[in-house]
Amino acid sequence: MTPLLPAERANEHLRTLDRMIRLTGLADTKAAPLLAAQATVAAVTATQVHKAVVLVREGTPMELVAAALFATLYLVCSTISIVLTLRVLLPKDAPGHGSLLYFADIAGMEFQEFARRSSSLSAEALEQDALEQTHVVACIVANKFQRVRLALLALIGALAGWVGLMALLNY
Repeated sequence: MTPLLPAERANEHLRTLDRMIRLTGLADTKAAPLLAAQATVAAVTATQVHKAVVLVREGTPMELVAAALFATLYLVCSTISIVLTLRVLLPKDAPGHGSLLYFADIAGMEFQEFARRSSSLSAEALEQDALEQTHVVACIVANKFQRVRLALLALIGALAGWVGLMALLNY
């Protein structure tokens, strides 16, 4: 088998980079409903505050302990889920290294510099830039999906605490 030329390898890396960039959007799409679920549960919880006040005033010690445990589970897991979800949806900017493929690096250059550097770019340099950007974006995608998984698990814990609390308040 004949090895690929640098320009052919660069094109392959650019296709991989494009797939990785699309996957970052997929992670965001998976995270958004988690945040919506948290907001919905929080809104319903807010409508039950008056019942919590009654429980605190009139509940038995066992009911108070159970309510405190359920509320703590809900609050801790909910906070973790929200923070992780926001870290997916609002990532920090990665530091630039003068890449001709990374949008923030391109935007940070004057047009003339970008045009000059682009027109003098060799196939080997393009391949190296594509390799670096593909690796960076792959790490971002892996972190986003890990955070989505952890946020979902925390949401499940929050819902368990919330269901227990709502059962105590309403039945």
